[in-house]
Amino acid sequence: MYENSFRWFFAITLFTNSALWMQRVNQDWIALDISKSAIVLGVVTSLQFLPAFILSLQGGKIADRNNKAKVLVISNLSFSGIAVVSGFLIQNNRFTIELLLIVTTLFGLVSAVDGPVRLAYVTELNGAERIARGIGLNSLSFNFGRFVGPIIAGSIAALFGVHAIQYLVGFVYLCTAILVWALRPVNYDFDTMQVRPEQVTVAEGVSRLREQAETKLVILYVFAVSLLSMHFPTYIAIMARLEFDLPIDKFSYVFSSIALGFGIGGILISRVQGRMSVARIFRSTQLFTFCAIVTGLAPTPTTFSLSLISTGIFGMLMVGSLNAYVQEASPDKFNGRFVGIYISVFTAGTTIGVLFVGLGAELINPRFPMIAGPCLTLLIGWWILTRTRLLKGLDSCQGTTDSK
Repeated sequence: MYENSFRWFFAITLFTNSALWMQRVNQDWIALDISKSAIVLGVVTSLQFLPAFILSLQGGKIADRNNKAKVLVISNLSFSGIAVVSGFLIQNNRFTIELLLIVTTLFGLVSAVDGPVRLAYVTELNGAERIARGIGLNSLSFNFGRFVGPIIAGSIAALFGVHAIQYLVGFVYLCTAILVWALRPVNYDFDTMQVRPEQVTVAEGVSRLREQAETKLVILYVFAVSLLSMHFPTYIAIMARLEFDLPIDKFSYVFSSIALGFGIGGILISRVQGRMSVARIFRSTQLFTFCAIVTGLAPTPTTFSLSLISTGIFGMLMVGSLNAYVQEASPDKFNGRFVGIYISVFTAGTTIGVLFVGLGAELINPRFPMIAGPCLTLLIGWWILTRTRLLKGLDSCQGTTDSK
C-alpha cells in the first residue's frame, strides 16, 4: 500500500524502540538499586503492564476509528514529557520508589494506546497481504532497540548519571513525534479506511473472536506464554543484579544479548511463507523451552549472556507466530480490535506472571522462574495442539456428514 512510508516508519521506530529500552533498563536498575528486592521489581514491572491489560481493547478501538498517525504523535509527545520530568526529579535527588511506581504507571497508560495503534499502523502501511513480513520487521526494529538501547543507557549512566538517560529518552520521543507526522503518506486518505464510529465496538470484536474456535485456543496459548515465559527483562535484571551483582554498564550489556536473539528471530519470522499454524507455534515452543532451561542453569555472566541469544531466537519465533496467527485470523476492519485483544491478553499474563517471577526468585531461587515457566508453557502448548487437531477432526467429520 504505502511501501515508501512503511520504510520511513520502520527507520523511525529504530530510534523509538532504542529509547523504550533505555527507559526500561533505567527503570529496572533504579528499582533494584533502591530496594534490592526482586519482589519490588516484580511490582514495578507489573504496574507497567497493568494499564495495557485494562485498556488495550480500547486502544484497538481507537486504532480502528482514528487517524493512526495523529494518535502516534500524541503518544510520543506524552512519552517525551514523562521522561523529561522524571529525569529532572532524578537529577535533583527527589526520585523515590513511590515516584518510580507513578512514572511506570504513566508510561504504561500511554503504551496501552500506543501499542495497538502502532501494530495496526504497520499493517495498514505494509498491506494486509504481508502481515508476517510487517510483524517480522516491526519485531526486528523492536529488538534492534532492545540491543542498542541498553548499551547506550549503560554508557550514558556510567559517564553522566542515570538522569541523563531520561533526558535522552525524552528527546528521542519528541523527534519521533515530529517525524511520524512529517513523514506520513502524502496520499494517506484515512476517511476511505475509517469505520464509522457507531460501527466500532469492542464487544463486536470479542464476539467475532468467539466465533473462531481455533483462534480462541491460540489466544489461550498467548496467555500461557505471557504468564509463564516472556519475562526476560525481569529475569535478566534479577540474574544480573542479584545473582551476578554486575555494575550498571555490564548490567545493561546483558540486556543486549537477548535482543540479538530476538532480532534474528524477527528476521526469520519476516521470511515465513504461507499461513501460520498451531503446529508451527508448538515447534518453536519446544525449542524455546530447551534453550530457556540451558539459560536458567548458566553458571557465569558470560555463559548466561551467550545462551540468551538462542533463547531469544526461539522465543521470538514463538511470540511472532502467535501474533501472526491472530492477525491472519482477523476479519476485515477488525484488525485493530483483534490486535487489542492480543495485547490485552498478553499484558494480562505479563502483569500477573511477573509478580510470581519476583516471588519465585526471592523465596526460592533467582534461577527458578526461568526454568519452571517455560516447562509449564510447553505442557499447555501440547494440550492446545491436541485440542486444535481434535477440532479439525470434528470439522472434517461434520463436512463428510453434510456431503452425504
